[in-house]
Amino acid sequence: MKLSDSEWAKNLMFFNKYHVAEDPNFNAKRNKAIIDGTIRKNETIRKRRVRAYKEKLGERIDAVGYYFRSQHGGQSSTPIMRYLGKRWTAKLRGERIMAKLQNAVNVRTQ
Repeated sequence: MKLSDSEWAKNLMFFNKYHVAEDPNFNAKRNKAIIDGTIRKNETIRKRRVRAYKEKLGERIDAVGYYFRSQHGGQSSTPIMRYLGKRWTAKLRGERIMAKLQNAVNVRTQ
């Protein structure tokens, strides 16, 4: 978008009136290096979080898978609460409830 001469004049008057000036210590190369460093750090944090999430997810899948295999093979008739423990069962229920709530919120916002 190109500015007309009158718009340039308005902008210049604003800068002069409020003493908005370019920072004399601004260094474009340093600014770019800081931004690139921040992006790099963010990517490493994101990758670490994804890896940790997948590990936790894998543990839960293994535990539930072992339980269902034992039920299917007739090796055990233990209820899932006893097999996984009260805390983990409650955690899985809470996650299921949170997923349902999140889906309901997503449906409403669409």
